[in-house]
Amino acid sequence: MLNQPSAIREWESLMRQIGQLAEQALDLAEGRTERIFVNNGLEALIAATGHGQIVGDSAYTREAALAARAFITWFVTGAQAPILIDTLPDGTEIRLSPLQILSGRPASA
Repeated sequence: MLNQPSAIREWESLMRQIGQLAEQALDLAEGRTERIFVNNGLEALIAATGHGQIVGDSAYTREAALAARAFITWFVTGAQAPILIDTLPDGTEIRLSPLQILSGRPASA
C-alpha cells in the first residue's frame, strides 16, 4: 500500500512548482523580452502601426501587441509590490513582494 502525501505536503509541492514557473516567467519578462523590446525599437514599430493592422511580420495586431506589453509591465510591477503576509500579535504587518517570496528572502517586520 502506498502512502499518500498529506494535504499540506501536496499543497506545498504544488506551490513550489507554481513558484518555479513564476520565477521563469519573471526571468523571461525582465530579461530577454525587455532587451528585445528596447534594443529593437519595438515601441516605435507598434506605435507606427495602424489600428487593427498587423505589427511587422508578427501575428499581433497593434492592439494585441500593446496589450501584451501592458501585461508584461503589470506582471513585473506587481512582482515588486509588497503584499500582506501576516500580522504579528502587536499589530506589525509582515509584507513581502512576490520577488522576495520567490527568492526566499526573509520577511522583515
